[in-house]
Amino acid sequence: MLYEIPENWSWATLGSIVTIHRGVTYKKDQVVENNSNACLILRGGNLTEDTIIFEDNVYVDKSIIQSKHYIKKNDIIIVSSTGSKTVIGRAVLSDKDLENVAFGAFLTVVRVNQEFNEKYCGLFFKTLQYRNTIRELVNGTNINNLKNGYIENMPFPLPPNDEQQRIVDTIESLFSKLDRARGILQTAIESFENRKFAIFHRAFKGELTAKWREENGVSFDSWEKKQFNEVISSTQNGISKRTGDGYPTVVLRLADIGDNGLLTNDLRMINLSTAEQEKFRLLQNSVLMIRVNGSRSNVARQIIIQEDTPFTFCDHFIRIIYNSDVVITKYMVYFSLTSDYKNYISTNMVSSAGQNTISRKGLSGLSIPVPTLAEQTEIVRILDTLLTNEQQAYDLYNSIEQIDLMKKSILARAFRGKLGTNNPLEEARQI
Repeated sequence: MLYEIPENWSWATLGSIVTIHRGVTYKKDQVVENNSNACLILRGGNLTEDTIIFEDNVYVDKSIIQSKHYIKKNDIIIVSSTGSKTVIGRAVLSDKDLENVAFGAFLTVVRVNQEFNEKYCGLFFKTLQYRNTIRELVNGTNINNLKNGYIENMPFPLPPNDEQQRIVDTIESLFSKLDRARGILQTAIESFENRKFAIFHRAFKGELTAKWREENGVSFDSWEKKQFNEVISSTQNGISKRTGDGYPTVVLRLADIGDNGLLTNDLRMINLSTAEQEKFRLLQNSVLMIRVNGSRSNVARQIIIQEDTPFTFCDHFIRIIYNSDVVITKYMVYFSLTSDYKNYISTNMVSSAGQNTISRKGLSGLSIPVPTLAEQTEIVRILDTLLTNEQQAYDLYNSIEQIDLMKKSILARAFRGKLGTNNPLEEARQI
């Protein structure tokens, strides 16, 4: 028994309540254009924490799809193979049958047996208990794989039938209120993001510094368009090895990157030689750029290294050292937040197996507006000031995180029988 549950509840295993289905396997030459005989294949990148998104879609001919592979109402769609331990086990509940939509080999679908409450069982896959258990069980040097047995053998708290429905009703009511609050906050955040993009647009079109140029006798003709390769001193892909000989050295991973820079509370080490340490070391004013990620919006995100470190970095990153005779590093990092930069990356990244990648070659065609170094300094100063004044927006992000934590707390209490809905006179459900 993992924890105490009401006396009229029982412990079961998920294998006695659900059936598990693996996704469609297909080859690259079986991918087709969308047409009347095509079926969309869901992959890991189509699943967020909350819903299914239809971006970067892949289609195959319906002839290779079995009926069990089509997405049905109340299916629990799970990421079962990925390079990310934060994504492995991610589960989304389908609220309807999806016509001509099936699931691929890196996904698993769990279907609840008819005699059980599908929504109650589905909500279990949104709990921290489930996700943490999966993360502890999966293993793999590069790819984490979720075996059927991990789900089948997982303990599952089973209340009486009527209590299952009461729990579902209570959770849906509470979540509905939290979602309304989240929507209000999200609208405010989107307003901030729109203002921020407008500020960046004006900054990199020279509008924010028009008065500065006038006061300093600088013409807008001093602005030049330069390609990415013209503003860098060097780029370096990260280290791919996971073990080795030498000296224990911190190798930064994607998990070590937070919203505001590096996270140093759970760093990992591998042994590297002195030459490797020097080659991959992160020094002050170098930039760590995300090369590959399951989320398209994170690809090519840039983080400034604020001081010399002994840290190195894995092959999910590219280290960029900008040419200080041409550009200021922070100017370039601010440029990476513009819609022009993001649109270029979106167009030039390559997607495969749920992972999105931008290469050094893919960056080479990026066009950058480059004023004088003095004007770059003024642009950075103005942006620092304006974005500091937008601090309230970051408080909104924190409020959304609190709502997400409240949902997790509600789910934890629900599967311990602590929502106040249990009737102790009801008989336990037996399997």
